[in-house]
Amino acid sequence: MAGLLGVAVVGSSAPGAGSVDRTPPATSGRVCGTDSASGLGVWAGHATLCATALDVAGGYTRLARNAGGSVVTVRAAGAVWTCREQKGDPNPFLKCVDTADSGQWVELTS
Repeated sequence: MAGLLGVAVVGSSAPGAGSVDRTPPATSGRVCGTDSASGLGVWAGHATLCATALDVAGGYTRLARNAGGSVVTVRAAGAVWTCREQKGDPNPFLKCVDTADSGQWVELTS
């Protein structure tokens, strides 16, 4: 998605790689604000600090333009996060998950 565009890129892989959940956006999280680069809403899981969520979102949006729709891995708040676009209803959304703790997640929504 062109509107969903990272902190440091660790790597990227082919679409479909990674273990990002396919859950509806922000089903159990909280609003943390807006990503300044993309204008998308930033949501965080209850285990994720809003400052961390905004760092992850900002890192992703800076790097995703070159990712070509693949899974993007970023570093933020001392952790590695796997980010990927998810199917939503009606709009897709982006979900990033801490690779060491799947209870930590960030979503970007329009």
